[in-house]
Amino acid sequence: MLKIQNLYKSYGSFEAISGLNFNVNPGALYGIVGPNGAGKTTLIRVIMGLLEKDSGEIFIDGELIKKRDRSVYRKFGYVPDYFGFYEDLTVWEYMVFFAEAFHMDGLMMRRRNMELLERVGLEKKADVMVDTLSRGMQQRLSFARALIHDPKFVLMDEP
Repeated sequence: MLKIQNLYKSYGSFEAISGLNFNVNPGALYGIVGPNGAGKTTLIRVIMGLLEKDSGEIFIDGELIKKRDRSVYRKFGYVPDYFGFYEDLTVWEYMVFFAEAFHMDGLMMRRRNMELLERVGLEKKADVMVDTLSRGMQQRLSFARALIHDPKFVLMDEP
């Protein structure tokens, strides 16, 4: 379970997150809705440890998340609002690049990448350059990439 307690984050005098409390139960799907500038992206970045909170606590399975705890990163898959694709790679090379970042070996990586590309309907696009994909296909590829390491939570920003 992901538990947020009394979370605050501000930028100068602007409070992006003010006293937020919520729980995310295993297997559940939650959405955070709000206008631009409401703090949704800030919340995701704070949860993942990419941005420091002002105060409050974040727990995963009862364990308090410390500042910049690298072990936390492996628990999350992240689909950003901006994909940041490597345009000179094929879909397959893109998936391999990120699988290697999680230290997957050859056979495990091949199986996982093929499974994920099939899951998002891109298995026939493996040899296609990433920059030639439609925006929808790029979104699906980004989702597949977020699942490579079998994270406990997937956070999607403007999916």
